[in-house]
Amino acid sequence: MKRLLYLIHRWAGIVVALFMLMWFVSGLIIMYAGSSAVTASEQLAGRDILAIEPGWLSVGEAWQRSAAARATLPSIKLRNEAEAKQPFDGDYIASAKLVRQANHPLWLVENGASQRFALSAVTGALHLTSIDEAKIIAANWLQIHADEHRADENITATIHHLDTGIQDSSVRNYDMLRPFHRFAIDDGGRELLISERTGEVVRDSTPLQRALYWSGNWIHLLRPIEALGSADARRTVQMWSATIAFGACLTGIIIGWQRWRPGWFGAGGLSAMSAGKALSRATASGSNSLCARPSRWRRTSSYSVAIFVT
Repeated sequence: MKRLLYLIHRWAGIVVALFMLMWFVSGLIIMYAGSSAVTASEQLAGRDILAIEPGWLSVGEAWQRSAAARATLPSIKLRNEAEAKQPFDGDYIASAKLVRQANHPLWLVENGASQRFALSAVTGALHLTSIDEAKIIAANWLQIHADEHRADENITATIHHLDTGIQDSSVRNYDMLRPFHRFAIDDGGRELLISERTGEVVRDSTPLQRALYWSGNWIHLLRPIEALGSADARRTVQMWSATIAFGACLTGIIIGWQRWRPGWFGAGGLSAMSAGKALSRATASGSNSLCARPSRWRRTSSYSVAIFVT
């Protein structure tokens, strides 16, 4: 049994040591690097001035008129197969807000399944943000959230459309806003992500912020596995990696306890103090005695760990 514990602890420790170090470092990055995601208050501050006009539809009317268009919208990938098998019962308005963006009055609606839609407040049609409209939104965002030096010098930022796709938004719970229009601002590496579904700015990031995200969140959550397979596979790998790491730590604790044997739990035990004395005697006796009694030397060297912890 003891030999089996040693084998499990040794090989499990070798396998998961680098993973544990990776999780520790990437976890620190997540804790202290901050997020480039745009908060709800920042999104509200970046909106155009809303001047309500007669004839606009209520959110209920726009919801009814857009029913057929919403039914044809490509379904959003669910997080796992269990969710896909459940009946859909979220076709109701959970929240709604009236905004004006790119000169269009829109109802931004979230249904009971957390899906997001932009509905025209004039016709009730389902509205998808085009590249040109997203560029107007980006320009308005930069004007409102301009840096101090840019505002003083009255310099107009250059906006380049890079691509449109399901780029990682670097924030959680934004799957319902995909795909995104990605824009580069000037040549400094700053980027904006704007949702094609709703026209909302979801990320305003610098190269440093994106690098910290990739080295933190992306690595810590093993998202490369999700990119190659599915979310279920990534969660399975995470679970088993954590289980193996826990097993390596647990067997290490058991082995350490067996080799230490604290003296206050009975006669014949070895405490941290007596371990220190044994180590001193072994060192003073010279290398010949250590070679003559290798088993005792191995025990004594292991006790030094307890002295260090104490």
